[in-house]
Amino acid sequence: MTGRIVIMRDTSEVVDGRNEAKSEEYFKCWCDVSDLLSTEKYAALQQSLEETAVFKVRRCAKTDAMRMHLKEFSVVYKGDSFNIYAMTPAENGTRYLLKCNRVS
Repeated sequence: MTGRIVIMRDTSEVVDGRNEAKSEEYFKCWCDVSDLLSTEKYAALQQSLEETAVFKVRRCAKTDAMRMHLKEFSVVYKGDSFNIYAMTPAENGTRYLLKCNRVS
């Protein structure tokens, strides 16, 4: 299934001696939405990651920059927010699989 996602970047800055969290749109793209494979789903359930989704996005400079800083990014899909817990290359390095857990 194809869908449109928004990748959000969470940053914090010090204002008047206090950290203020800020979330801004980083990247908007098309993706293929799927579920985890059976072995991955079993491992995710053991780690209490019940509502997971996999978003297959194209590889570009923006997605390459995300790789080392996954904790700063989240995905919004159809109004639901997902935290990214893994990002793996797919299809000979032309795409990435964003494995995400829904924020409740």
